[in-house]
Amino acid sequence: MTGTGHTLTGLLSGIPLAYLTLSYGAGVTASIATLACCTLGSTAPDWMEIPYTREGKNKNGNTIKVTKRVLKHRGVTHILSVWVLLFFWSFIYLKDGANPLGDLDIPISIVASLFGFFGGGIVHWLGDLPNKQKLPIFTTLDGISLNIWQSGNFERTTGLMILIASILFVYFESTIYQYLKGLL
Repeated sequence: MTGTGHTLTGLLSGIPLAYLTLSYGAGVTASIATLACCTLGSTAPDWMEIPYTREGKNKNGNTIKVTKRVLKHRGVTHILSVWVLLFFWSFIYLKDGANPLGDLDIPISIVASLFGFFGGGIVHWLGDLPNKQKLPIFTTLDGISLNIWQSGNFERTTGLMILIASILFVYFESTIYQYLKGLL
């Protein structure tokens, strides 16, 4: 998925998450923060790799600009389990209004922002899933790829499927919440 596709998918998928934030009583400002941070988070796994540009040569010897990255592309910043754990932590915190893991008191607007940001990271991962390059699940040594199409193709289809997944999360949020609380 291209950067524009990730951004638009993050924006659209952030709407159902912002609705949840509002329904949990966090307020309009926190709901807007969820939406904005979901959009930001939907591009985060790529910019967290710290891309930079330098000059290189093409096969004809002409000078060109080449994008390099400090961290490997689709490496540590794309590990799904990390994004999911942080998302579920912020989801429970936001719904309960209290940290499920201890006494750390974080303002609810920050928790709402983190909820959106981590949700955006999952949206990014799902947007990359149809491509041929593997995406890590638990470590950079494992991964999955659907290898359905090239990156950048069928972005509307991918975005629609991700939006449906976001809506389904909202629809089943109570069941998911009960399950997660049972694990704690």
